[in-house]
Amino acid sequence: MNQIKYAIIDVHLLLLQEQSTNTWYDPQMERAQELFEDAFSYMFDLADLGDLDAQISVKVLREDPKHPVVQTILYLYSLDPSFYRFVNWATREQIHNYINEVGAFSYALSEIFVHNESRRPDKKTSNFTVYRGVSVPVNEIKSYQYICE
Repeated sequence: MNQIKYAIIDVHLLLLQEQSTNTWYDPQMERAQELFEDAFSYMFDLADLGDLDAQISVKVLREDPKHPVVQTILYLYSLDPSFYRFVNWATREQIHNYINEVGAFSYALSEIFVHNESRRPDKKTSNFTVYRGVSVPVNEIKSYQYICE
């Protein structure tokens, strides 16, 4: 799980850097890294996942939808639309530069979706619609920036 935790932190920092004019050596970027590390470390500690350096059991991923590891991975995947888009883009496009960042997470997620999804007691069986993300141009989003100032 530590590999997944640090990959998530790295991806969020990459996404932040793409949106920023600051360099990695800028004190603000260093502070952002500290904040991401603190936030995700707290999240993983709160979930009480045990030894974060231990390998994740494939059996748990495949067979136990209520296991804290499974629930944490699903929660993290749904937490941030930009992370969701990054994982999907990197895995679909086979972007080798980012496989180290998302590889372990993507593998765990695929094991959950392929094998564990059918065991969920809350699984929807009728037709339903999923809404994910928003396609709004950046210049249009920035037109609302005054609200936050």
